[in-house]
Amino acid sequence: MCTMRVEVEGLRAHYGNEVLFDGESFELSGPGLILVIGPNGAGKTTLMRSLLGLVRIDGKVFINGVDVTGRPERAGKFVGYVPQIGPQDLAVPISVIELLSSSLRSKLPRGSERLREIIDLLGLREILNLPFSSLSGGQRQRVLLARALAPDPPILMMDEPISSIDPAGRETIIDLILDLSKGKLLFLSSHDP
Repeated sequence: MCTMRVEVEGLRAHYGNEVLFDGESFELSGPGLILVIGPNGAGKTTLMRSLLGLVRIDGKVFINGVDVTGRPERAGKFVGYVPQIGPQDLAVPISVIELLSSSLRSKLPRGSERLREIIDLLGLREILNLPFSSLSGGQRQRVLLARALAPDPPILMMDEPISSIDPAGRETIIDLILDLSKGKLLFLSSHDP
């Protein structure tokens, strides 16, 4: 089984002038599911982005023993990331298949069976040629989940993964998350308990 471990030493991070984390140290290991719950603005997204090396922090972050502090390309070797969907995502003039293919080009062999399996698992086949910006919130979320899952990373971080999904789709995604947590370390955020 792959190593699934995130170690944080002395994390100090800001959002604007507000200190969100002030010298925090902790360790996450898996497989399993870790859920961070808090209201909007509590720092859940900043925490994930800190662990992925996407924001400037003081302190150190190690993933599977590798220092990834400020180095998202290193974190990306171990972690699949499903971000929140923002307005900037709707401005991308690209089809679903182009988005998946271009973002996974360096991580998967050409014509990968794994990507086809994920597309079928998440019910994306009918929307592959549609513009990403034209999709519903739930469809966009499933596309981003496919992008994160396709390289089969040992760790998966998901920022508000079910916030824009209808009740039927929400149940499907929750079942998938619970199944994935048996073999991966999943770190999720939510404002809903």
